[in-house]
This record gives sequence, C-alpha cells and structure tokens, in this order.
Amino acid sequence: METEFQAKLIDSLSISEDEAELLVGAGMKSFDEIAYAEESSLKTLLEVTDKKLKS
Repeated sequence: METEFQAKLIDSLSISEDEAELLVGAGMKSFDEIAYAEESSLKTLLEVTDKKLKS
C-alpha cells in the first residue's frame, strides 16, 4: 500500500522518490494529510531531503 501511495505522490506532485519516501515515513498516508499539514513541517521534511541529496 505504501509503495502504491508513493508512486501516486511522485506522479501527482512531481516530487522525487526520496521526497515521497520521506513524506510516507513521516506518517503521511493520504493526500488530505499532506494538504492539511503545516507548511513549516513540510518545508522542514523537504529541506532535510535536499541536504541529504547535496551531501
């Protein structure tokens, strides 16, 4: 189920596999959870991914 949702995230939101894994790993199980998540929380998650990719 998680792999299927990750694929939907990648296709629908045009994000990387790493970003999709991070969102799911953070407990995001639906598009609604992502839509209603605090913007600062999402930015923090995605910044962590960006830093990992650059190092």
